[in-house]
Amino acid sequence: MALLSPWSRLYNRLLLLGITLCVCNAAVALRSGDAKAGVQAGGWRGAAAQNFLRVYTGLFHNAAQHAEAPDTVQFASKYHTPVTIPWLCPPGGPVACFYVHEKSKIRGKMVYRLRIAALHLGGGSEGHVFSADHYQFADEKAMEALPEHECAKLASTVNSTQISLVPGGAVDFTHVPGTDTYEVKTNYGKCEGNEGDAASPITTHISGTLGYSGWSVEAVGERNADKVEVFRTKVDLPRAPESQTHVEPLV
Repeated sequence: MALLSPWSRLYNRLLLLGITLCVCNAAVALRSGDAKAGVQAGGWRGAAAQNFLRVYTGLFHNAAQHAEAPDTVQFASKYHTPVTIPWLCPPGGPVACFYVHEKSKIRGKMVYRLRIAALHLGGGSEGHVFSADHYQFADEKAMEALPEHECAKLASTVNSTQISLVPGGAVDFTHVPGTDTYEVKTNYGKCEGNEGDAASPITTHISGTLGYSGWSVEAVGERNADKVEVFRTKVDLPRAPESQTHVEPLV
């Protein structure tokens, strides 16, 4: 067999390197069942559950879209950070808790608050939503003035009288077969606790891929009743150490 020339060997090495780089950077579609399997195997600190958390929470960093069209995009958050509440969402359990620095438009009025939310993954892909308005601010300036570590402290001290199952609330997180898209259907029967504030069910289509540098997530939320687009957001989430994706209780 003839020996390869130096140029041929160099070409082959570059070709192999190119193939290797392509493999490393190739987008990997989210897999159906990752979240629930991750919870069962390693709790919310497991790698699969972390994938779910980073995609799910990353969707709500839509402050820019809210600023451009506040009447259409009626919800925006500054933080949407996982937090541990021992009695409700201990490590390894089937419930994930978040605190949200939230501003939303209700009955034409802007409301600013620190909301506690919990997502329970039940049988199949369906889940339940728990919620509590743990702290309400007088205005946006007051909300921005509260340091993040104080938000974490407030969130971690929430008790069973301050958080409850949202009436009619459910989340169905399912994979669209043959695609890299997830469909998240939310149905909050009385999301603010009053008939007048009842939220129309919304279907959110999430397209999420994991590349070499991290997640790239795009989502479009559409109101079921009239098919009006409620929000559209696209975020890039870099890979981060586990310590940056969890906030431990400070008490």
